[in-house]
Amino acid sequence: MLKPLDDVFDADPRYRNMVVGTPSDIRLMTLEDHHGLIGAITLNGHVPTHVRTAFERARNAFLYAWFVYDLTPLAQSQGYAALEMALRARVGPRPDGKNWGGLGSLIGEARKRGLFNGLVLPDSNPADFEHTVLLARTLRNELAHGSEHLSMPGMALRSLEDCALLINHLFAPGASGAP
Repeated sequence: MLKPLDDVFDADPRYRNMVVGTPSDIRLMTLEDHHGLIGAITLNGHVPTHVRTAFERARNAFLYAWFVYDLTPLAQSQGYAALEMALRARVGPRPDGKNWGGLGSLIGEARKRGLFNGLVLPDSNPADFEHTVLLARTLRNELAHGSEHLSMPGMALRSLEDCALLINHLFAPGASGAP
């Protein structure tokens, strides 16, 4: 439902009971907290402008999810679209002139070419990369093909963090074959 005009700047009710802090200092989350969490997710300066622009759409959609919780899947979907754009930019066209297809085939080609070699995930567990890639492919496909899926904000934030991590790695200074 379209939010009534008088309520446009009110937090979505589903954000009202979310908390932040430490075990000894828990408090209700504020818009400033939400903005700060999103603001901490950035792309490095080597990422092409068109990918950065797409990723900024994702960050802004998630920012505005504070007011309309249902923008959360839009933010995640746009984050995965930015990741797919980044992969297309790094992998380039197929040698046979055909399309790569979707995110899964691009990730597979990037892995085959070693573009994710040296990637360090936050938990430093090699199995985490497989989980991150599987989650990205699964959620991207679910969101792209129509879904009632609505992630909790923490999961949406993690999706954007994962996309940024993968994109930044693809365009890290000195990355294998980086433009």
